[in-house]
Amino acid sequence: MGRVRKTGKVWGAVLKKRENEEIEAELPFALMHLRTRLSLGEQFESALRAVAGSLHGSLGRELLRVSVEIEKNGASVSEAFLHAIERVSSLQFRRACSHLVGLYEQGFSKDTLNSIKSLHRDLLAEQRARLKDFSGKMVVYSLVFVAFSTVMPALFLAFILVGSMFLDLSISPASAFAVVILVFPCLDLAVLLYIREKTPLFARL
Repeated sequence: MGRVRKTGKVWGAVLKKRENEEIEAELPFALMHLRTRLSLGEQFESALRAVAGSLHGSLGRELLRVSVEIEKNGASVSEAFLHAIERVSSLQFRRACSHLVGLYEQGFSKDTLNSIKSLHRDLLAEQRARLKDFSGKMVVYSLVFVAFSTVMPALFLAFILVGSMFLDLSISPASAFAVVILVFPCLDLAVLLYIREKTPLFARL
């Protein structure tokens, strides 16, 4: 029972991390969409609802919940965003929510709308830094993939050839063929899936 509970917690943490990555991937563009609508004179509540409707992932669902709390449940903007901050552990999302609440309370003007643009640039800069870090790791991932896809199959075939001639190694042609056709491609696929999992989510969109 303890193992099941521990596994559930680990899986829950993985899903939460995935949700945060999905939110952070769309957040900069959602902010610019919101800024554009506000700069055209649209009311904040209406603009927020429109932005939420234009998104299809976790960020859209969270913004829609905020919009519903404000427009249908009668919550204040600060209360609705506070509830969102309590639900989502992403620091970027929390920063954006706090920023929007502060701007709403000040009133939207040209300067406050420009601050949304500045926040947008900051979030994109963080994404570029993460992408640069991943690019460095990608060199290692590429070497691993080359090793599994070309070097290891060649070494395996050389081992079979030398072993059958000098070491009395008995491996049937069918077995060797199965290893080359099935085992090594599966290893290649596993490496590719690992690389995809390590790729920042915003780089896949």
